[in-house]
Amino acid sequence: MITMGATDKTSLPISGADGLTVGWLHLQVLPSTKRPNTLLDFQKEDNWDRSLEPVQIMEEQEYLYEFAITDASKESLITVEPSWLFERDDKWGKRGRLRPRLHTGAIHAQVFVDGLEVGRFSLEVRSAKLDYLKHYRWMLEDIAEEFAEIVMERFAASEQRFEADTESSAATLYQRFAFVQSLLAGENFDAAIQQVLGRPHRLWTTEEEHRAPGRGVPSGSAVARQMASGGPRVDWPGGRLSHIPSQFIVQRTVETLDTPENRFVKFALSQWLDVSVRVDQVLAGEKETGPALRGRREARAVIEYLSQLLAADIFDEVGPMDYFPAGSQVLQRRAGYREIFRFYVQSEAAATLRWEGAADVYSAGQKNVAALYEFWAYLQLANVVEKLCDQFQRDALVEEQPDGMGIALKRGWQKPLTGTLMRHNRRMQLDLYFNRTFSQGDSWTLPMRPDCSLHIAPCEGDPAPFQEVWVHFDAKYKVDNLLQIFGRVPEGEGGADAFLKNEEETEAKKGTPKHADLLKMHAYKDAIKRSAGAYVLYPGLDNPKEPFVAYHEILPGLGAFPLRPTDAGAAEGADSLAEFLSKVLDHVATQHTQHERSRYWLEEAFEREAPVLAPAPAAPFVKQPPADTPVLLGFVKSEAHRQWIGEQKLYNVRADGRRGTVEERSPELGAQIVLLYSDTWDSVDVWAVRGLESLTVTNMVYLGYPDPGGDLYHGLLLRPVDTAAWPVQLTSAWVKHVREMLKPDAEHGAPVAATWLDLIRHKPS
Repeated sequence: MITMGATDKTSLPISGADGLTVGWLHLQVLPSTKRPNTLLDFQKEDNWDRSLEPVQIMEEQEYLYEFAITDASKESLITVEPSWLFERDDKWGKRGRLRPRLHTGAIHAQVFVDGLEVGRFSLEVRSAKLDYLKHYRWMLEDIAEEFAEIVMERFAASEQRFEADTESSAATLYQRFAFVQSLLAGENFDAAIQQVLGRPHRLWTTEEEHRAPGRGVPSGSAVARQMASGGPRVDWPGGRLSHIPSQFIVQRTVETLDTPENRFVKFALSQWLDVSVRVDQVLAGEKETGPALRGRREARAVIEYLSQLLAADIFDEVGPMDYFPAGSQVLQRRAGYREIFRFYVQSEAAATLRWEGAADVYSAGQKNVAALYEFWAYLQLANVVEKLCDQFQRDALVEEQPDGMGIALKRGWQKPLTGTLMRHNRRMQLDLYFNRTFSQGDSWTLPMRPDCSLHIAPCEGDPAPFQEVWVHFDAKYKVDNLLQIFGRVPEGEGGADAFLKNEEETEAKKGTPKHADLLKMHAYKDAIKRSAGAYVLYPGLDNPKEPFVAYHEILPGLGAFPLRPTDAGAAEGADSLAEFLSKVLDHVATQHTQHERSRYWLEEAFEREAPVLAPAPAAPFVKQPPADTPVLLGFVKSEAHRQWIGEQKLYNVRADGRRGTVEERSPELGAQIVLLYSDTWDSVDVWAVRGLESLTVTNMVYLGYPDPGGDLYHGLLLRPVDTAAWPVQLTSAWVKHVREMLKPDAEHGAPVAATWLDLIRHKPS
């Protein structure tokens, strides 16, 4: 669809310090550009958004430019600041390529001829999404409403001020104006104020009027009482009475628009007008820079709009507000009035709070919709998490500052919003962070900073604890659909190669591959410790795709979810995100998942104190990792005992309660390998365990066991192990050393359970 103002080329004036035109910047769309609306020119149009510059280009596009400076010679060197935007094609800088890359918002440029500034010009870089201004306004409204609710929980609406706050800083003043400007630009406000102007609230009041008898007096008990009362009287010729009162007091009912509700509407409009006027006055005292001129233009547009509204006939008879009608059912329920009441509360919240993070979102001349989307997505994610929790605390969003209350939400904020819930008999705590930094200790590579990070951990004292889990989200406003993140792998032979080749070509051309966001999700999941998932949030219209899973369960995983602002306030896509997070919580709360098992053993393997091991030859007969290979250190009391073991392929341990007895479920009976040592020789016999059986003294005598001393034994069934390929010689001294390290208090000759890692770790020096 072609937008009003679309063109292939335009020229914008370069203004000197005196405001006169000193030259022109000619812009042209490249002939190869196929995207419509790449260049917009509203310099000769009456109907366009005055908060933007009249000449508008688009992010990630490329343009041809040429300077025509009146007083520049052919050999004059022309330079521009910001220089990174302009790549010259000739020696003198008169022609070249304009590349805004990913920058959005206003650009205020300075032009220099041979090093001396001659003039300035401004242009707008639009987002590739043509509806980004609507999204910007809707998200700003959502954020204002979010913080307004928090403020209203602490301060009653009736406590809000009735006059302009002259103590506000310039930054806070513009912050408040930005909220007001966003509210007034919306269709919801326009519809609300038109309802108020078209169907204003009315009251019928009773007034007393002194009326002479000749003007006619209505009958009634009040008039009858006045007929008989004292006071000045006049003759009544031909009447039933000889004289009557010279004046009657008559009550009449009249309609009025001077109601508390209409006074409030007038007050709110006047408050917003005051803010806009003050912004214009403050900027008028600044140097005439591009941002200052743009800010004044924005303020004057709002001033004009509000002045027109206040000039409406209904406000002629409406007086000043003398009390705040917070309990009015008209303000709370009637269409038009309730919306303006809500808008007022939102704007007052913006004035009450100071938001440092706003510097990343807006200034006089910039509307960073991508940065705003990150803040907005975090608050939407907080709404989703809150609905999943039994209890949820938002107080951390507002904090006391030296000069009042402030919004804590800003880049690098380390304080989370916290909630708790019960799932599958596990009490869980959820901590939602914005822009948390994972540095050394949390990330095993370089520091990482996802936009949003959800920490899932057991509550303190939970009877069924589990290993903590991190799930990360990155907000990407510039992503339109899933294909931009995941791409589409061509089918057939060579599909993957064709896909990667296309990505390499894209990267070479634009500097960023289409699936770079997916690679970043991999980095979050794999580099940040205890991370189990990483997902992109983007304002697309397509349906969410099932996230990628590493194995068979929802975690570990990667994916993307559309999350889109709307004019109604409810984020589109929030339900799908809530359904996914609910499944994640079910997964983490379920004790028998493969993921829980892997997290447990990962903790066991890596989070304990790391052993310092010298390289050792691998033992071919050890099939599991050494730490998971149970070993029995078995004592052989004599040569006859050793010979019997070799013949019967059986090793016996006591089971009848005597000293040194091994219980039925003890780790000694779970060994996979038996190492037999002795006090009389230094070699060690290595056997593998193939089974277990119980033996009575009768069985032992029948098998020829030398001198059985008990009634019952556990018998480990053995098979030979070929140790010829292992170039290490085990010794009885080595085994005794390990035994002493593991169980120094064990009775002499009693079997001791160990692992193959214990054997390697405690090798005598």
